[in-house]
Amino acid sequence: MKKLTLILIAVIISLGAYSQEWQRLLWEGERDFQKIQEAFYNEWDGKILEKGNGYKQFKRWEYKNAPRLINGQIANIASSYSIRKKENARASKSRIQSSGWEALGPYSWQNGTNGYNPGIGRVNSIDIHPTDPDILFVGTAGGGLWKSETGGNSWTTLSEEFPILGVTDFFIDPADPDKMYVLTGDAYGADTYSHGVFKSTDGGVSWANNSNFSPQATDFRRMYRMIVDPNDSDILLIAGTSGIWKSEDGAESWTMVRSGSFTDIEFKPGNSSVVYASTSSSSIFNLSQDGGDTWSNVSTPIQNSGRTAIGVSPDNPAYVYILASSSNSLFGGVYRSTDSGQTFSLQSDSPNIFGYDPEAADDRGQGWYDLAIAVNPDDVDDIYVSGIHIWNSKDGGESWQDGNDYQILNFWVYNPSNTNNYVHADNHTLDFLNGELYAGCDGGIWKSSNLGQSWEDLSEGLNNTQLYRLGLDPNDENVIIAGAQDNGSNIMINGTWTHIFGADGMEALIDHTDGDIVYSTYQFGGLLRYTNRGAGSIEDIAGDLNGTGAWVTPYMLDPMDNNFLYAGYQNVWKYDNSSGVWEEISDFGSSSNITSLKVSSTNPDYMYASTGYSTYSTTDGGENWTNISAGLPSEYLSYITISEENPEKLWVTFSGYNDKNKVYESSNGGNSWTNVSEGLPNLPINCIVHQRNSDDQLYVGTDIGVYQKTNAGDWEPWFDGLPNVIVNELEIHYASKKIVAATYGRGLWSADIITDGSGVLQISADPITVLEGESVTFSASLENELDGYEWSFEGGTPSSSSEASPVVTYLEAGKYDVNLNGATRSEKITVLDLISIESISADFNPVDRRKSVTFSSVYEGNPSSWEWTFEGGTPSTSNDQNPTITYNEHGEFDVTLVLSGDTEDQLLMEDFISVNNVLSISEKSTHVYPSVSQDQLFIKVDAPNTTIKLISMSGEVVKEVIANEDFKMSIGNLSDGVYVLKFINGERINVVRIIKE
Repeated sequence: MKKLTLILIAVIISLGAYSQEWQRLLWEGERDFQKIQEAFYNEWDGKILEKGNGYKQFKRWEYKNAPRLINGQIANIASSYSIRKKENARASKSRIQSSGWEALGPYSWQNGTNGYNPGIGRVNSIDIHPTDPDILFVGTAGGGLWKSETGGNSWTTLSEEFPILGVTDFFIDPADPDKMYVLTGDAYGADTYSHGVFKSTDGGVSWANNSNFSPQATDFRRMYRMIVDPNDSDILLIAGTSGIWKSEDGAESWTMVRSGSFTDIEFKPGNSSVVYASTSSSSIFNLSQDGGDTWSNVSTPIQNSGRTAIGVSPDNPAYVYILASSSNSLFGGVYRSTDSGQTFSLQSDSPNIFGYDPEAADDRGQGWYDLAIAVNPDDVDDIYVSGIHIWNSKDGGESWQDGNDYQILNFWVYNPSNTNNYVHADNHTLDFLNGELYAGCDGGIWKSSNLGQSWEDLSEGLNNTQLYRLGLDPNDENVIIAGAQDNGSNIMINGTWTHIFGADGMEALIDHTDGDIVYSTYQFGGLLRYTNRGAGSIEDIAGDLNGTGAWVTPYMLDPMDNNFLYAGYQNVWKYDNSSGVWEEISDFGSSSNITSLKVSSTNPDYMYASTGYSTYSTTDGGENWTNISAGLPSEYLSYITISEENPEKLWVTFSGYNDKNKVYESSNGGNSWTNVSEGLPNLPINCIVHQRNSDDQLYVGTDIGVYQKTNAGDWEPWFDGLPNVIVNELEIHYASKKIVAATYGRGLWSADIITDGSGVLQISADPITVLEGESVTFSASLENELDGYEWSFEGGTPSSSSEASPVVTYLEAGKYDVNLNGATRSEKITVLDLISIESISADFNPVDRRKSVTFSSVYEGNPSSWEWTFEGGTPSTSNDQNPTITYNEHGEFDVTLVLSGDTEDQLLMEDFISVNNVLSISEKSTHVYPSVSQDQLFIKVDAPNTTIKLISMSGEVVKEVIANEDFKMSIGNLSDGVYVLKFINGERINVVRIIKE
């Protein structure tokens, strides 16, 4: 399991420090996507793509932004808010008959057999109610603002109508808890840019931003930190990469009071006239003595700095800490001032506490992404810093050890025998609130009541998971698997979510024939197969694929034959589960990764694949491919879906901001295209699904929710109950008549599919795979009550029925169609050819040593492969039907045969083959000495209590002796022929072949 090992262990040697030019460009508001991309790849040229140095975070940013460019420039998705508000009005007039969208979670997690970094979703900020410690607030990267009134045991959202669901910072007024401020955007991962500060005066019931603070509309900067004057909550300061901004009228108006790039800002405890601000990539510390109106520069000994953070404590207000990352995002040091920021000295800059190693011995780190410091309010020397892990120093950052023990307070890999030690990796905020330490990380919110010695996860009830893909079990509506950013792959079974693998979870699949078999993937094409719905064995099956896949690599099971799996790397690959072999079935001659792949559910010879800008089709299972890009816009193709009735009818969606070029349809396999975008706003379209047995009912997922249309109508918004969130994938569960959406920031959602009165929605069979001679019971999910049932069963007995739930028997192997009132399910039933091994035989048994024997078998059925295993034989395995094997050592040996076809059978014959030593008269060294003249055997015994049996070739024991010493055995009265002498002493057995002539 090579790839799995790399993800879990990631013990890789770094090739040295590198500057983070691409991060600087992002901090400074660069919008030229190619410029940022080239800077990143120039920095990484020749370096190992290792975990923990920012490679993953960039690829996530690249994946999200590349399809959403405007003339090569990065788009600010905050601008979608005005479109959502406009579309809300249109949605309220919709004719859609539906119960609306309902959230499915994940709301909690349990760690599975193969899981190792469970969590819910990224938390950027934490705050607590000033008078009620049970009321907590968290701001999330893509799921909005959440409130708990139970100390973290349950959560409700406060931000459904926010323009974006990224929250970097939050403040609640201690004097007036109904007064709150939210700093929008995602400063750490840049999943969203800021949409300014939103304010509530009614405890979060309603929010408004009526100010002039809109850096998001001009320079795409990130806002890192918001502080509010503890003596006057109308005075606010914000540190961001476009400078320091100040408001003195409760966020109604803003003024830039300091230019530059800032990543943290703090008041001096007990004196809000003194303000501290730290920069990125600079040794300068900024100090204000007048509440932030004017600033002075303070030189520090910081060298080669990256991002920085500030820590203060009321225990000694004159102390100021700076936590710095280095220019390559490793630990850059802790610096301390004891004179209110006038001068600083280095406390320590080693070991590298920003890495993955629990003894800080590696050279990895991502301080630009996860970096925070908290100082104990009761002990100014007791500091806590976080990156990937959380560390503690009791002496103001001079050392990170207590004796020989490293002061690491958590570990990012979940340990079921020490669950109190687990906090998810990548910590973004540390806060002392009411004397307790809180951590916000990529997996949620954690709390420690004993200064980090143990931790409690408070995330249950949050619904902020950033999902990429989902997979449904067509035979069980209560089973869903999904892949999540930062929090791996998770499966829901009857409402309970289990974390089955870590990394970044991507595509997720459930075997449509055997629901116990599930698949999960991780970034760049890692693919894992599990038994027992993720709780059983795990196998990495992507090892033979060449190269790497896209950030989200497309995989798909063959809709008709679960033995086959398809993958999109630079080419399309087909995997045979029975042989474990990947076959490359395309040759596009391109280095671009495939990002969308679809196989027809009615004829798997029809496939469509796209790299985003080049799209291909095959009608013969991959033997020949045709480029079908002509007639499509030059925008990024984001998704493909095929008609559930016609393999030549398909639809494709486009991301980007090219107005009116959103969805295209083809009725002839892509030979020509028709634009069917009418009714969709100028926003990225991320996915599409077609509903079977309908008037071409379609659904698309966009950056602001879901839209739907029928063949005769235009697209209409379908937002009822769904937050303003990016929808990455949609799938339909026909048995339950539900559509399920995977969102990037608000987990899974489901709704009833939209019906048009077509009658039959789903034909069900129990079971759908049988052996020859077995029976199937059919039923149907109906939209309207039918006057009668007109069933027809290809290959079945009876071949037709008018019953509601007919029972049909299938006598011959094959795949058969089922039809009800004109609705056909192609190859719905699979009848397997039963294979049964009756016996194994050999043309000689016993066989002489160094002689060959040919094996055969008696069986029923039509096997397609023979897998023989021969203990002691040469060769030891064979795939021949009748293999010939040589035995070079004497003894008794097992033989195993596995026959495979539609089914499989195995037979093990223990001690089946006897191999004899052959004794000749000239063999003077043998233990048995025949005398031809006397018709005697001289037998030498090397151990007492040895049983000697003389056995004829018919198996009859003609003589048996228990001997303790050498003796003579008379054979004069025996007929001429071949005999076997068997020596038995305890577990030792020796066999010698004798020829009497």
